[in-house]
Amino acid sequence: MSEKTKSSLSPWPFLIIYTLPICVMTGYWRGGLWHFQTLLIVFGLVPLIDWMLGLRTDNPSPEEEDELVERRAFRWITWLVVPVQVAVVFTARTSREAARSARRGLSAR
Repeated sequence: MSEKTKSSLSPWPFLIIYTLPICVMTGYWRGGLWHFQTLLIVFGLVPLIDWMLGLRTDNPSPEEEDELVERRAFRWITWLVVPVQVAVVFTARTSREAARSARRGLSAR
């Protein structure tokens, strides 16, 4: 794999996928105007960063693509998206049930 491909196809920019669950949970826990941060980041900041970084028209060669498929970081970043999303939904669901129980005077323990 060429040095250009190693540096230009770093797995770390793909971590941006985790901004959505982080924003949703922050808004959920903090409440108020924090709910709007998800909209501002997803529809404002992310497109702005995308525009500033510019359009990439180069693709890896088939040999480089095979090598990139073997890199674990790319796989782990994408495989962990589903459990993180499930955890966000589960946390919101259990928090909602605990709040309902507290309103009814029941113990959430």
